[in-house]
Amino acid sequence: MNMKRRAVSAMALTVLLAAGLNAQAQAASAEAFITIKGKVLSNTCTLESKNINVAMAAISDKDIRKKGETAAKRTVSLVLKDCGGAVSAVKVTAQGTADDDDKSAFANLYGNGKDETKTAATGLGIHFYETDGNTLFNPDNPVTETSTLTPDEDNTLTYTAEYVGTKDTVTGGNFSTVINMTLDYQ
Repeated sequence: MNMKRRAVSAMALTVLLAAGLNAQAQAASAEAFITIKGKVLSNTCTLESKNINVAMAAISDKDIRKKGETAAKRTVSLVLKDCGGAVSAVKVTAQGTADDDDKSAFANLYGNGKDETKTAATGLGIHFYETDGNTLFNPDNPVTETSTLTPDEDNTLTYTAEYVGTKDTVTGGNFSTVINMTLDYQ
Protein backbone atom coordinates (compact mmCIF):
# COMPACT_ATOMS: atom_id res chain seq x y z
CA MET A 1 0.00 0.00 0.00
CA ASN A 2 2.85 2.28 0.71
CA MET A 3 4.04 1.66 -2.82
CA LYS A 4 0.63 2.49 -4.24
CA ARG A 5 0.52 5.71 -2.27
CA ARG A 6 3.97 6.67 -3.55
CA ALA A 7 2.93 5.99 -7.14
CA VAL A 8 -0.24 8.05 -6.72
CA SER A 9 1.74 10.81 -4.99
CA ALA A 10 4.38 10.77 -7.73
CA MET A 11 1.66 10.86 -10.36
CA ALA A 12 -0.12 13.72 -8.59
CA LEU A 13 3.18 15.59 -8.28
CA THR A 14 3.86 15.10 -12.01
CA VAL A 15 0.38 16.40 -12.91
CA LEU A 16 0.80 19.41 -10.61
CA LEU A 17 4.26 20.20 -11.98
CA ALA A 18 3.04 19.92 -15.57
CA ALA A 19 0.06 22.14 -14.80
CA GLY A 20 2.34 24.68 -13.09
CA LEU A 21 4.78 24.77 -16.01
CA ASN A 22 1.91 25.16 -18.45
CA ALA A 23 0.50 28.02 -16.36
CA GLN A 24 3.90 29.73 -16.36
CA ALA A 25 4.21 29.32 -20.11
CA GLN A 26 0.77 30.77 -20.62
CA ALA A 27 1.46 33.65 -18.25
CA ALA A 28 4.62 34.54 -20.18
CA SER A 29 2.91 34.79 -23.57
CA ALA A 30 1.43 38.07 -24.75
CA GLU A 31 0.27 39.74 -27.92
CA ALA A 32 1.24 43.11 -29.29
CA PHE A 33 -0.30 45.11 -32.08
CA ILE A 34 1.73 47.75 -33.88
CA THR A 35 -0.12 50.26 -35.99
CA ILE A 36 1.99 52.19 -38.47
CA LYS A 37 0.52 55.32 -40.00
CA GLY A 38 1.99 57.58 -42.62
CA LYS A 39 1.10 59.99 -45.34
CA VAL A 40 1.92 60.02 -49.03
CA LEU A 41 2.14 63.57 -50.33
CA SER A 42 1.43 64.70 -53.86
CA ASN A 43 2.53 68.28 -53.23
CA THR A 44 6.30 67.88 -53.56
CA CYS A 45 8.89 68.15 -56.31
CA THR A 46 12.29 66.59 -56.92
CA LEU A 47 15.39 68.76 -57.00
CA GLU A 48 17.20 68.43 -60.30
CA SER A 49 20.45 68.82 -58.36
CA LYS A 50 21.06 68.93 -54.62
CA ASN A 51 24.54 70.39 -55.10
CA ILE A 52 24.70 73.44 -57.32
CA ASN A 53 28.11 74.92 -58.08
CA VAL A 54 28.10 78.52 -59.23
CA ALA A 55 31.21 79.93 -60.88
CA MET A 56 31.31 83.64 -60.13
CA ALA A 57 33.11 85.81 -62.66
CA ALA A 58 36.67 86.72 -61.79
CA ILE A 59 36.90 90.33 -60.66
CA SER A 60 39.74 92.72 -59.93
CA ASP A 61 40.42 93.84 -56.38
CA LYS A 62 39.72 97.33 -57.79
CA ASP A 63 36.16 96.43 -58.93
CA ILE A 64 34.99 96.86 -55.35
CA ARG A 65 36.53 99.95 -53.77
CA LYS A 66 34.42 100.34 -50.63
CA LYS A 67 32.04 98.61 -48.26
CA GLY A 68 28.61 98.00 -49.84
CA GLU A 69 29.79 98.22 -53.44
CA THR A 70 28.79 95.20 -55.58
CA ALA A 71 30.15 93.42 -58.65
CA ALA A 72 29.72 90.34 -60.87
CA LYS A 73 26.01 89.61 -60.58
CA ARG A 74 25.17 85.98 -61.45
CA THR A 75 21.83 84.13 -61.67
CA VAL A 76 21.38 80.87 -59.79
CA SER A 77 18.60 78.50 -60.87
CA LEU A 78 17.00 75.95 -58.57
CA VAL A 79 15.10 73.50 -60.82
CA LEU A 80 12.19 71.59 -59.27
CA LYS A 81 11.21 68.58 -61.40
CA ASP A 82 8.27 66.17 -61.34
CA CYS A 83 6.10 68.44 -59.21
CA GLY A 84 2.98 66.72 -57.90
CA GLY A 85 -0.59 67.58 -58.79
CA ALA A 86 -1.33 69.07 -55.38
CA VAL A 87 1.71 71.36 -55.21
CA SER A 88 0.83 75.05 -54.93
CA ALA A 89 3.84 76.79 -53.40
CA VAL A 90 7.19 76.29 -51.74
CA LYS A 91 8.68 78.15 -48.79
CA VAL A 92 12.42 78.58 -49.30
CA THR A 93 14.83 79.50 -46.53
CA ALA A 94 18.50 80.25 -47.16
CA GLN A 95 21.07 80.03 -44.34
CA GLY A 96 24.81 80.14 -44.06
CA THR A 97 27.73 81.83 -42.35
CA ALA A 98 27.50 85.61 -42.21
CA ASP A 99 30.50 87.84 -42.85
CA ASP A 100 31.90 89.34 -39.64
CA ASP A 101 31.77 92.88 -41.08
CA ASP A 102 28.45 92.67 -42.98
CA LYS A 103 25.84 90.34 -41.48
CA SER A 104 23.74 90.53 -44.68
CA ALA A 105 26.55 88.93 -46.70
CA PHE A 106 27.53 85.27 -46.85
CA ALA A 107 31.15 84.99 -45.68
CA ASN A 108 34.14 83.79 -47.66
CA LEU A 109 34.82 80.31 -46.27
CA TYR A 110 37.71 79.52 -48.60
CA GLY A 111 40.26 77.52 -46.63
CA ASN A 112 37.97 77.45 -43.58
CA GLY A 113 40.86 76.59 -41.30
CA LYS A 114 42.39 74.10 -43.73
CA ASP A 115 45.90 74.38 -45.11
CA GLU A 116 45.23 75.72 -48.62
CA THR A 117 47.94 76.34 -51.20
CA LYS A 118 46.26 79.57 -52.33
CA THR A 119 45.11 82.47 -50.21
CA ALA A 120 41.55 83.58 -49.58
CA ALA A 121 40.22 86.90 -50.85
CA THR A 122 39.35 89.33 -48.05
CA GLY A 123 37.04 92.31 -47.69
CA LEU A 124 34.12 90.85 -49.62
CA GLY A 125 31.19 88.47 -49.28
CA ILE A 126 28.19 87.36 -51.31
CA HIS A 127 24.76 88.96 -51.34
CA PHE A 128 22.15 86.35 -52.24
CA TYR A 129 18.78 87.67 -53.41
CA GLU A 130 15.30 86.15 -53.40
CA THR A 131 13.50 85.53 -56.70
CA ASP A 132 12.40 89.19 -56.87
CA GLY A 133 16.06 90.16 -57.33
CA ASN A 134 15.85 92.85 -54.62
CA THR A 135 15.23 91.21 -51.24
CA LEU A 136 18.29 89.73 -49.56
CA PHE A 137 18.39 86.35 -47.90
CA ASN A 138 20.10 86.92 -44.56
CA PRO A 139 22.61 84.22 -43.54
CA ASP A 140 22.29 84.72 -39.77
CA ASN A 141 18.63 85.68 -39.54
CA PRO A 142 16.93 83.40 -42.07
CA VAL A 143 14.24 84.92 -44.24
CA THR A 144 11.65 82.60 -45.75
CA GLU A 145 10.37 83.37 -49.24
CA THR A 146 7.18 81.77 -50.56
CA SER A 147 7.08 81.09 -54.31
CA THR A 148 4.04 79.92 -56.27
CA LEU A 149 4.51 76.63 -58.15
CA THR A 150 2.60 75.16 -61.10
CA PRO A 151 1.24 71.65 -60.36
CA ASP A 152 2.22 68.71 -62.60
CA GLU A 153 5.06 70.69 -64.20
CA ASP A 154 8.74 71.39 -63.68
CA ASN A 155 9.34 74.74 -61.97
CA THR A 156 12.46 76.91 -61.86
CA LEU A 157 13.25 79.36 -59.07
CA THR A 158 15.82 81.95 -60.15
CA TYR A 159 17.95 83.70 -57.55
CA THR A 160 20.77 86.23 -57.85
CA ALA A 161 24.23 86.24 -56.25
CA GLU A 162 26.81 89.01 -56.37
CA TYR A 163 30.01 90.00 -54.65
CA VAL A 164 29.67 92.78 -52.08
CA GLY A 165 32.39 94.74 -50.34
CA THR A 166 32.36 94.07 -46.60
CA LYS A 167 35.33 96.38 -46.00
CA ASP A 168 36.72 99.41 -47.79
CA THR A 169 39.66 97.36 -49.07
CA VAL A 170 39.47 94.09 -51.00
CA THR A 171 42.48 91.81 -51.39
CA GLY A 172 42.84 89.27 -54.17
CA GLY A 173 42.48 85.55 -53.59
CA ASN A 174 39.97 82.72 -53.79
CA PHE A 175 36.34 82.87 -52.74
CA SER A 176 33.96 80.12 -51.67
CA THR A 177 30.80 80.11 -49.58
CA VAL A 178 27.95 77.68 -48.87
CA ILE A 179 24.27 78.58 -48.89
CA ASN A 180 21.96 75.96 -47.36
CA MET A 181 18.51 76.03 -48.96
CA THR A 182 15.54 74.48 -47.14
CA LEU A 183 12.35 73.83 -49.13
CA ASP A 184 8.97 73.35 -47.45
CA TYR A 185 6.27 72.46 -49.98
CA GLN A 186 2.72 73.75 -49.55
